[in-house]
Amino acid sequence: MNYSSTLGQMTDHLPTFLVVGAAKSGTTSLFHYLNARPDVFIPERKECRFFSCMERNFKGPGAQYPNDTIPDIASYRALFPAGDKYRAMGDISNDYLFYHQNSVPAIREHLGVSINILIVLRNPVERAYSNYLHHVRNGWEPLPFLDALKAEDERAQRRWSWSFQYRRTGLYADPIAHFLESFTNVKTLLFEDLVSGPRGLREIHEFLGLPLEEVDFGRLGIHNATWTPRSRYLDRLTAPDNQLLSRLPAGPATVVRQWLDRWNHTRPDMDPEARTCLKDYFTEDLRRLQNLLNRDLSHWFQYRQE
Repeated sequence: MNYSSTLGQMTDHLPTFLVVGAAKSGTTSLFHYLNARPDVFIPERKECRFFSCMERNFKGPGAQYPNDTIPDIASYRALFPAGDKYRAMGDISNDYLFYHQNSVPAIREHLGVSINILIVLRNPVERAYSNYLHHVRNGWEPLPFLDALKAEDERAQRRWSWSFQYRRTGLYADPIAHFLESFTNVKTLLFEDLVSGPRGLREIHEFLGLPLEEVDFGRLGIHNATWTPRSRYLDRLTAPDNQLLSRLPAGPATVVRQWLDRWNHTRPDMDPEARTCLKDYFTEDLRRLQNLLNRDLSHWFQYRQE
């Protein structure tokens, strides 16, 4: 990255990089890691949802979140400070990948073709199940996983959020091709690049023009991990704002929350029939993706639960 040109963009109240997805691929952890750096600025709201140009008329569980988008360029600019205080400023919005037909031309219009685009992809089978468990955890998903997969078309017609499209969100080939064809600086990493060691983070810092000597590879952590509660009551009990536990001193309250969470948070195995259904659904798209990225994805074809 050219540092001087980056500063020029910053004075215009616009980001110097975008993380466009995919959902449930480690982007929340990346948000916390990068936002902890004093030389990087990311708006407090992780997902700005400006460039996806979504119609704010979603219905169904959790619809308040995708309906809460930045409506215009003036409001979007106001999220970012002017000046040269930061080496990089970013927008992390997973919906940009899914809504690539809207987001690509909008990004080109406002940020140009040389904006840094970072994409993190996860095995689409595991991504779909993680997305499903996220909705179960939030109390939004009433159906078993296989039934939820079968209900996607009906839910789309009823204007449920795009995040309930568990399968379609994992079709990466067309969105990736669109971004690669439309921008000059696109970096694609895999979920395992982030979680298996420092290589992925090192590549991200090099891509964003951040000095490697400031990297703390032990700080990434895991954020927004997916699980389902054995007991909804215990889940409410361990919430940070629960008044019962707040009566305890901070130290004992933390110990009690951690102990209850370890027992109450579980990740059930995926239904084998659902796994087979997803394997068949994604196989051809993954073959295309391999060719686009020129990267071996044979370990994804095995569909082992991560």
